[in-house]
Amino acid sequence: MLEQKIMLVEDNDLIRKMTRKAIEKKGYLVEEFNDGLYALNRLKELKDVKSHFDLILSDISMPYLDGISFSRECYNFTEIPVVLMTGDRPKNNFSKNVKEVLYKPVPLSEIGRVLKKYT
Repeated sequence: MLEQKIMLVEDNDLIRKMTRKAIEKKGYLVEEFNDGLYALNRLKELKDVKSHFDLILSDISMPYLDGISFSRECYNFTEIPVVLMTGDRPKNNFSKNVKEVLYKPVPLSEIGRVLKKYT
């Protein structure tokens, strides 16, 4: 069985580190990014995005390219499921690839649940 890989996009260093550890503890590989623009550029350089990432877990509020805009851009060329994380209450105007919104602080059990559900 191939190891599954998660794209983690979070601008807060502490939250990104804690989330990465929680994902890795569940047996997944993680490629992390501190902003949506950098993550989007990484996706665009891949020839086969779906074979590289199984799930995108992204913050909503980030500099350069927020999570909502990032997920819309992703939807233009891949159907990888996206789960957004936020400390706010966003309006429900997401692209079709956004499967859920998790509210911070995100319990480790919720991270495990979405990994199991969407990968």
